[in-house]
Amino acid sequence: MIPSRTIHPARLRRAFAEAHEIAYRDAHRRRPLPDNEFFDSADAEIAEPRLWAKAPFWIAFLALAGFVAGLLIGHIDQRAAIDFLAPTAAQARDAGWVTISEAL
Repeated sequence: MIPSRTIHPARLRRAFAEAHEIAYRDAHRRRPLPDNEFFDSADAEIAEPRLWAKAPFWIAFLALAGFVAGLLIGHIDQRAAIDFLAPTAAQARDAGWVTISEAL
């Protein structure tokens, strides 16, 4: 509908402002928030203490694992470990590694 010239200027300004607001609202529409049926704000207050209750267990487990690893590393014969990681040519020949590698 084409407005005629007899429409009051204030009414034109109001119509223009309303059209502008509608266009702005359509251009900047917010996405709807997801309906999360599985989460309740009351559950958040309960879940956090449960997680913190497990923290001492994990700290103790890691400390025990570190202690055991330290004991195992301390009891390893360092000379045998070095010979295993980087054997000399004579040791590799005696162990049969040269024969295995040449067969490949």
